Amino acid sequence: MLYRISGLILLVLSVGACSSTHIDKRNPLLRDAATSPSPLAQVYFIRPRTERTMGIADNRLSVEADRHHLLDIAKGEYVLVSMVPGNVWITVNSQTAWGPQGRIKKMTRSRQF
Repeated sequence: MLYRISGLILLVLSVGACSSTHIDKRNPLLRDAATSPSPLAQVYFIRPRTERTMGIADNRLSVEADRHHLLDIAKGEYVLVSMVPGNVWITVNSQTAWGPQGRIKKMTRSRQF
């Protein structure tokens, strides 16, 4: 009986650890689709798995929408968010090992959608 309980606890913890994507609900561009009076844009953020391990580049990516933190997304995950339609600057922040010494460097890329 003790083995079953400990196995169940381990299963619950491992399933909960799989999803490490976090959405910041305080972002002013996010709305709840059920309570919004106007139509919303349904936006998917997708981060595919890589073919091999990439070290620090495998860490979660930080995504901003119009300079407000929107979400952190892990490798191999995707998320759907309901956003106010319009022109939005999406910025992705990541870290990578750079140079012959493998120093950590922050990388940023922005695009308007």
